[in-house]
Amino acid sequence: MMTLCVVPCGKRKIWDVKPNAGPTKMRDVYIGPFAKKCCDYAKKFHPDSWCILSAKYGFLWPEEIIPGPYNVTFNDRKTNPITLETLHSQVNQKNLKSFDRIVVLGGIYYRNIILSVLPDKEYVFPLEGITGLGKMMQALNSMLYGKIEEVLSTELVFDKTLPLGSRRSTITSSCGKYFKLQGFLKQEQSFGVYLTFSKIEDILQNSLPLSARKYKAWWANGVHSQANAWLGVGFRVAEIDLVHERVRFERTK
Repeated sequence: MMTLCVVPCGKRKIWDVKPNAGPTKMRDVYIGPFAKKCCDYAKKFHPDSWCILSAKYGFLWPEEIIPGPYNVTFNDRKTNPITLETLHSQVNQKNLKSFDRIVVLGGIYYRNIILSVLPDKEYVFPLEGITGLGKMMQALNSMLYGKIEEVLSTELVFDKTLPLGSRRSTITSSCGKYFKLQGFLKQEQSFGVYLTFSKIEDILQNSLPLSARKYKAWWANGVHSQANAWLGVGFRVAEIDLVHERVRFERTK
């Protein structure tokens, strides 16, 4: 299976600190902390197949040249961001349809664009369910400095079989080896429940991965197998205490 990692562009660029830098390779252009962290993620986990989605130039490979400074954003139509029609053309020109699996970093604008121009793929959103730039940076740090195999095994797979309009808020039904936790929570009658990590391991009859004890990001209410276990039966993680190894699940409905 061929995987493409798509990284968001950023407002801060090399010309902000080096006005005379001139034409620059894409991989060296975006110097904002979030954009750089996303690039670090792509280079670590998908080093041979990643690109940036630029609001001005569209899909750019790391070695492609950006001629100079620009200030265009998908969030402001007045800045004249690249059109979907042009992006569709780029998908064909750059043979992006050959990729089976698309890993998307960034916010909802990037996600929706990818779903539109690269339909019928397996979608992965490592930052799904994490809100706020600070928390996303923290999650990226956790993944970057965790074990590669643990990150790759828990990349969030979006259900490509759902209608496009419903994909934003629908959780896939698969919860993998966490189905026993789902069964336990399904029987829970209270509004909220505290469970220790050891209790969860008793329920699973299996050990939690090391990342569950080290990183709060593992407990994010996103679209991944462990979160599907609680989200699928109407619970969310409301509080996580890594020091005392306990988690509070709270009803969402």
